Amino acid sequence: MINYWLTPFHHQSCESSLLATKRSSRFSSWLPVLLSYKLKTNIEVIDASFASKLMNCPSADLVLTRGKISLEREADGSIQENTSRLDISIESLYCRSGIASKLSHLPTSEGYHYWNTPFHLAIGIFKIKRSASEVTFHGSVTRLELEGCHMFLDLLKQLLKNAKKRSRKENLSDLADTQPGHKIAFGNCSLSLSSVYFFFPGKNKVCLMSSVSSLTMEVQDQKYYVSLEATRLSQFMQQNKLKKSVCLEMAPPSVCELPVVRVSYKQDTKDLNVQLLNDVHFCWSTNLHMSVATLLDELQQFSLAVKDVLFVTPIKPHPSKDLQPINFHLRLRGSAAVEFKLSSNHRVMLVTGEVRTQLQTPNIVTAKVSKLHVYCDEHSVFEFEDIAVNSMHHSEAIRLERQSFEDLQLKTNKAWSIVINTLKITFPHGYDFAEVHSETINLWKWLKLVHNKQPRPFTADSPLPPDLFIKVKVFSTQVNDDPFEVKLRDNYELLLDESIESEKRKAMLDSKIDELRKTHLYLPAGKVEELYTNLMRKNADIYVQRSRQLTHVSPTRTCIFLWCLESVEILALADCSFHGKDNVVGHMKDIDPESPYPEEGLEFTTLWCRLLRASCKRWVFHLRDYPRPMLDIREMYVWGRLIGAEQEAAKRAMRTCKVEIEPPWESMEVERKLPSLKFYHDLSCDIESYTMAYGTCWEPAFAQFNLVSDLINAPSKDPSPPLPYWDKQRLLLHGRLTVSMAQSTWLMHASLDPYSTTEEWDWTWTDLVLDWTNGKWVLKGDLDIYCRTASKYDDCRMLHLPDLKLVVKLNWVCFGDPNDHHSVMPCAPDKIPEYSVNKEHDSYRAFRSENLNISVSYETKPSANPADIPGGLWFASTLRWFDQLTTIQSGVTRPIRRGQVFGDVKPTKLILSRHYKHMTLSLNFHEFQVCFWTSFAKQCGVELCSSGGLTLCTEYLQRLVPYSDELIRRSLLERNVVYMNCELNGAEIYLQSAAPNVKNEKEMNVSMRTPVEKNYFLSVTRVAYGREATVQQTMVESDEEDTPTHRLVVDDLMALWDIANRNVVFTLVDSYSKAQQLKYNLSADSLKTLRVDTGVTPVKQREGSKISHDASSGLHQGAAVATPSPMTKLQSGHVSSMLQKLVAEAESKFFALHEEPSAGKTEQLHGVAACQTDDVLHKNWLIELTNSQVMLKGCETSGYVILSAAKAQILQRQHKPVWRDRQLYAKTTWVGSLEFMQYYATVYVDRISSAEDVRWLTVDNIEERDISRREDTVSEMVGSGHSVGGVITETVGPASQKHKKEIQLQRIVSRCGCHFFYAHYAEHLSPDATEEVLLPLTDDLWRRVEAVDSFTLTHQDLNICTNSLQYAMILDIVNNLLMYTEPRKKEQFEKLQSMRFQLQLCRIEDQKSPILQMQNKIREILLKLRRLEKKVYLVYKQLDNDLGNKSLVDQSERLERQIFECKESLNATNEELEIMISCFKESILHSQAKPKATKDSDKVSVRNRFEICFKHAQWRLTESDGQLGIADVVLKNFLYTRTNNDNDSGEHLMELSFISMTNLLPNSVYKDLVQPKDASGKHLLLRVFCRDRQPVGGIPINEHFEVNVAPVSIQLTYQFFKVIMQFLFPGRNIEGAEEPADDSDAANEAEKKKTIKRLSSNSRIEPQGIDDIHKMRERAAKNNLFMYIKITEVPLRVSYKGGKEKNIEDVNDFSLVMPTLEYHNQMWTWLDLVMAMKNDSKRALISQAIKQKILKPSRADDSQPTVIQQEVDKAKMLMGAKVMGNEKPSSKKSLFGKSISKS
Repeated sequence: MINYWLTPFHHQSCESSLLATKRSSRFSSWLPVLLSYKLKTNIEVIDASFASKLMNCPSADLVLTRGKISLEREADGSIQENTSRLDISIESLYCRSGIASKLSHLPTSEGYHYWNTPFHLAIGIFKIKRSASEVTFHGSVTRLELEGCHMFLDLLKQLLKNAKKRSRKENLSDLADTQPGHKIAFGNCSLSLSSVYFFFPGKNKVCLMSSVSSLTMEVQDQKYYVSLEATRLSQFMQQNKLKKSVCLEMAPPSVCELPVVRVSYKQDTKDLNVQLLNDVHFCWSTNLHMSVATLLDELQQFSLAVKDVLFVTPIKPHPSKDLQPINFHLRLRGSAAVEFKLSSNHRVMLVTGEVRTQLQTPNIVTAKVSKLHVYCDEHSVFEFEDIAVNSMHHSEAIRLERQSFEDLQLKTNKAWSIVINTLKITFPHGYDFAEVHSETINLWKWLKLVHNKQPRPFTADSPLPPDLFIKVKVFSTQVNDDPFEVKLRDNYELLLDESIESEKRKAMLDSKIDELRKTHLYLPAGKVEELYTNLMRKNADIYVQRSRQLTHVSPTRTCIFLWCLESVEILALADCSFHGKDNVVGHMKDIDPESPYPEEGLEFTTLWCRLLRASCKRWVFHLRDYPRPMLDIREMYVWGRLIGAEQEAAKRAMRTCKVEIEPPWESMEVERKLPSLKFYHDLSCDIESYTMAYGTCWEPAFAQFNLVSDLINAPSKDPSPPLPYWDKQRLLLHGRLTVSMAQSTWLMHASLDPYSTTEEWDWTWTDLVLDWTNGKWVLKGDLDIYCRTASKYDDCRMLHLPDLKLVVKLNWVCFGDPNDHHSVMPCAPDKIPEYSVNKEHDSYRAFRSENLNISVSYETKPSANPADIPGGLWFASTLRWFDQLTTIQSGVTRPIRRGQVFGDVKPTKLILSRHYKHMTLSLNFHEFQVCFWTSFAKQCGVELCSSGGLTLCTEYLQRLVPYSDELIRRSLLERNVVYMNCELNGAEIYLQSAAPNVKNEKEMNVSMRTPVEKNYFLSVTRVAYGREATVQQTMVESDEEDTPTHRLVVDDLMALWDIANRNVVFTLVDSYSKAQQLKYNLSADSLKTLRVDTGVTPVKQREGSKISHDASSGLHQGAAVATPSPMTKLQSGHVSSMLQKLVAEAESKFFALHEEPSAGKTEQLHGVAACQTDDVLHKNWLIELTNSQVMLKGCETSGYVILSAAKAQILQRQHKPVWRDRQLYAKTTWVGSLEFMQYYATVYVDRISSAEDVRWLTVDNIEERDISRREDTVSEMVGSGHSVGGVITETVGPASQKHKKEIQLQRIVSRCGCHFFYAHYAEHLSPDATEEVLLPLTDDLWRRVEAVDSFTLTHQDLNICTNSLQYAMILDIVNNLLMYTEPRKKEQFEKLQSMRFQLQLCRIEDQKSPILQMQNKIREILLKLRRLEKKVYLVYKQLDNDLGNKSLVDQSERLERQIFECKESLNATNEELEIMISCFKESILHSQAKPKATKDSDKVSVRNRFEICFKHAQWRLTESDGQLGIADVVLKNFLYTRTNNDNDSGEHLMELSFISMTNLLPNSVYKDLVQPKDASGKHLLLRVFCRDRQPVGGIPINEHFEVNVAPVSIQLTYQFFKVIMQFLFPGRNIEGAEEPADDSDAANEAEKKKTIKRLSSNSRIEPQGIDDIHKMRERAAKNNLFMYIKITEVPLRVSYKGGKEKNIEDVNDFSLVMPTLEYHNQMWTWLDLVMAMKNDSKRALISQAIKQKILKPSRADDSQPTVIQQEVDKAKMLMGAKVMGNEKPSSKKSLFGKSISKS
């Protein structure tokens, strides 16, 4: 063993040793001599050591256990050709420093490493061969340990410093110049190392260890190869004592693993290839980063020290010519896993597939990754497939794209391309990704803090960023749903499927049992029951088995939200024109000019601007597995400017976050800024197809998604209340967006089933252009609104608006400027200002919107196609469907996972619809056309055409009214109308109906392919509607009348009212009533009862209602009180019995004639009395008509009557509810007046074929005329003037041949005034209509207030002129049009009475259950109807593809019949339910009031009442030409009353106070035909009463007909009689209408009685043709069955002239008494009645006249009996002939004095 010991030496000795080394170089000249000899040398060293000790440095030892050196040289005569071999073998060579150098020995185990051992080589073998041309080297090292300990590095630095000082004294340049004269190349070289360890201990006792299992380096033919295997990097804490380091198997957990690394370099091509063959793993943590950073700092300090020692002067790099860059290639064949330890709770791992990277030149970079997955806490969140990153610095495509933008200054720029085949983002359910994202940003901020990275100022001189091109073939973002919700849905689907399958099994078992019963007559019942029991058990087992299989199978649906994009391309261009802060701020102001920019400027932490060009093939949003996507965009192309800016945070907007760092370091804090990134955009977009869907049925899924989204994007840390999404949009998005769409569809779900795709409200735009700016949306295009239903109403285009401009303006009501978003600065939770301590802090107080004022405007303009006008097609079912949609949309969604149970107690988010304050709607359509049908069969409909356009402007005020109770619930939404103005110009309305089918009458109700008939209804020149809000005066009561809520002004109204229009209108009203009734019956309010006042509490009057003190006190008197009231006294004793008798007499069939005429007092009329203002709640409607005319056409006569008025005013008022028949009714009255009213009628006209044949009035004939203006005398003479009887013609003078068939209108009533009163009582009263209602009085006497629909028409003065045809037309119109009542009222009344009787036998508690059952039954019928409509819809869809399929046609017809039957059943059941609900409410109210026993249920109630009254009328009867007069009739105090009962019976009453008739026939003997004895008109002259029963077999039945006449003077001629009879009964043979002989009379009477008997019986009529039945009906309607007729005795003063010159019946001023006429059970027409009265009266009067002629008493004897006779006559008229003493009833007298009586 050779030991070299070197004693410690001073600093000077070291310099002397270096000098000795320098001197030894002088012997280099001896070297050639020595090399000329052959030499072989072996040196072996065992246990050798070398120690060094320097001042202020630790000691160091170099120890060699065993070493051997073998040198062999072969000499060939020259030095250049000599070959030398050098073999070196080393065993255990190590270096120790510090404490380790003092140890005498070390363990020989190879599994340990001792600290402060910088170098340890276990085994090393090196072989070097040098020849004349090359040098080869081969080495092998086993176990090499290197440690970068601080002691050794300090020693090395000290040695280098000493060497630097020594080099200053001696010039060492000679050594540098001594080089061989020729170059020696390296041959094949190799170095193999195994078990290599690198230790990097730090000052903080953290050590990094890197180990390489095998390291191989080779050099062959200028190719360099490096191979590393099992490379690992570990981190661990260094202990105080000596620590051993184990091998790979026992090493600490590695933070980096590189299994196999291959590196190759080709020197000639400059290609550097790096390959990673197996999986790579790297784990990053803050502790590791600090360790590496500390190590790098120490190495950097050491390198600086080394540079100072080795390089005295700075080294100047040698310029290289034609320097070729290195081509770098990196390939990862396995997978790489890079893990980032964010904190103790969260980790992020990046896992890649195969990676290829190529760097050819600095401008050409290519990188490809097969896949890249990003795991967050073992959840795969991001998945990339086939990633390619390329540099496109000289791309021709990018250059062309830049040239397309003219504003760019640079034509080229650096560019990068990122192409991704698939990018998928998945957020697991319940995973807090927001926290991971926040910690990632914290680490990024921490890295900047650790490395002291300061932001550089963003100026125009800053480096321009490159352009960026991103292309993603498939991009998707998925948010996973709750597994529990997924299982619920799967179980529900399993239940549905299993129920269907179980029904199939049951049906199969039923069929098999039926087959067994056919073969086995006796099948035990127990066996059958056992089979069904086994089937139920088997069904349960199958369900359990399928459920278990379902749990093992992975769910098909996992997402609650899915966002997919296909073929996405994004190109972001940078340019000097928008680079730098000043340039970007200029573009920002240009994009967002409305927002005030601060004068002092702003600072930004993030600021950039790019020109953007993007495209997307498809963009889809899905919610759960719903079949309808929430958003579907196809072929989208976007371009424009985009700016991103994040404002510099103030001090209060900085929050601190903690970053966890493991010991020995301490955790650090970083500052996070609260301001958000804002986007400023000026973008344009082209879209081929845009579809958006939404529905309240999706609200639960949306609520679930909102809960999950808080875990994805964390809400702001600001303690302020969260901003709603509309305020967030205002804060973050600014600028303009212009979108052009070829087709845009907005779908609104109208069903509660989110999986339904058939019930939708479709808004489809064609060629839409959308412009979105700050607070304004402008849309232009063609809009079609469809109703999508799975029924025959599918694809119903509700509205078509071509060339529509839709403008939506949003005015945000804020505390400050709504556009000043720059002043918004959030606040950290720990930096809340002091003024916000005592109240809720709100950083967005000035910017937050308190309310929203929205304005929506629709405007259309004429298009290129004149036929393409705005219009719509509506069905009653469509409107009901729309009402259902409104109900669904206005519903409140259920809370989803909210409350303390779920840990979510945040306040509910505000809904935008409840955020509105002022809502303004404006419509402006240049034309408009709407068609409405009651059903798809098009049986009845209305069409509105407006050529002048429609204009509407309205504003609503909305507010939230909190409840005053203690319940926690959201405020009540109250919406009031501020104003509404609407104007319709040039409108025409047509009524449409299905053409009748002659084969089958029911076919028109079933078939859906019936032709349509179109009838003109009305037209107006202008209709203006106005509505203003009623301001309730709470402080001061105003005595003035309140203004009506609605006001309607109509100009130039022209309406046609005939039988066809009447039927259509009644059908429309009936269908609407049924629909509303069905809706009400199925609603929750149907069983709500009204609150009644029993007299304990006072009545609460509504605001705005004016109730007189007398009326209210009268109502209060009817309440039950404890003390006796005057009513109680009145109801007892003789007074009560008398009143009861009067009531009984009023209900009897007898009537008394009184002297005072009722027509003289209009306040006694029922309609006038019902329209009094003492109980008015408010005025609702005020309708004003100018120059209006209504055409009335009857069904029995040709021609028409036109009613015109220059001015008309109609007022509708709402009254307090009233009681009728123990039920509460809503009362509405209509009061109207017509000024300058005129009646026109056709003089003579044939049957009018169409509406175009009629003649309307001009404005000159309607409007008010100036009396002072001189009339045209010529037109007055020819009959075309403006007085009564004037004829309207276009020509003055005789009619030419051309105008012979011209329709002439005659003025039959001159300009007059008219007033009408109509009171209507509705059965359905909402419980919310009034707060409290007074109960009626319990006594029957004081409950007799008739709440009957009444109509009263009053005239003051009438000037009438009519001919016979016009008179017949007026009667036809009055009977068939004006006084028409619905025929089904009786049946409904009978059902109501029957139901009342049934429910009287039940308790109130038992009445509710049948109602609920009936409601469920109706709902089932509705569901059945929907199913049938869906089947019909599917059949129609098939018929569209196969029109000739007979089976489909038959199926459709069968389904149509089923639908018809289902509708009939629905109507019948609904009617029955209505009656049940009405009786139930009646029972409830009577149980509260405790009434007395009711009357008999057979009592008949009045349905409606008509009254016509006028003061004075002058009526001229003319010939058929309308000009020649027949007679003038003067009437005073006329009253006509018609009462219709609910059983189709009725009463007629006519009263007249004065009548005067003047004969206008030429050459007449008598001019004054009729003159009453009392000409004052103060007493009643004529009274006609008629009571009708319900018709039998179409024949009207008159139960009682009575005429009472006061004494009159009659002067009549036979000629006038014939003329007047032709006038009253045109076309009838008056001469042949005389009564036949008695024999024939008896025969006719017998035949008529048989006919009556047949009609009254229930015999069945044999079916005949439709025409025959129609004729029979018409014939039956013309006949009347008079059960009892009575014409009381009348004293007359008669003068009569017969048809001849001298007649026996001629009388002159005879006092005659017309006897009482009575008839019983006569089947007559009205003409027959008149003729019978004429003949009988004639017989009686002639006999009296003959007696007076033959027996002429003296005047003295005749005077006194005359007075007595007058008194007797008065008594008979008042009390009847039967009441007068013992006098016999008067009878008819024949010519010979025989009495005649008919029965």
